[in-house]
Amino acid sequence: MDRQVELHERRRKTYYHRVQYRQNWERVAEAMGYTTGRGAQDAAQMYAVEENKPWPVSSRSKGACIYLSRRHGMPWAKLARIYGESIKAVQACGYKWARRHELLWPPK
Repeated sequence: MDRQVELHERRRKTYYHRVQYRQNWERVAEAMGYTTGRGAQDAAQMYAVEENKPWPVSSRSKGACIYLSRRHGMPWAKLARIYGESIKAVQACGYKWARRHELLWPPK
């Protein structure tokens, strides 16, 4: 794959990692293989500008992130690992968010 395409893809993944998991830039950097949070933030911003995506990334609540991740098929165990909580805790957080917004539970 062309180097520019590889960089663009890495920036894209970094941007969507931040959008999906609502993690701080240091955790995004760790997950995506950057040395610093600032490096990850710069990469995500480059992607956003190149693709005319919202910047800065709008924030979502933790419950919304959990619900949407689960809806896209992410296992509870992985969500628990990402948020550093038990499976029951992330399920409860997602459930409460879904109830507040009158959405189906469990997410389909």
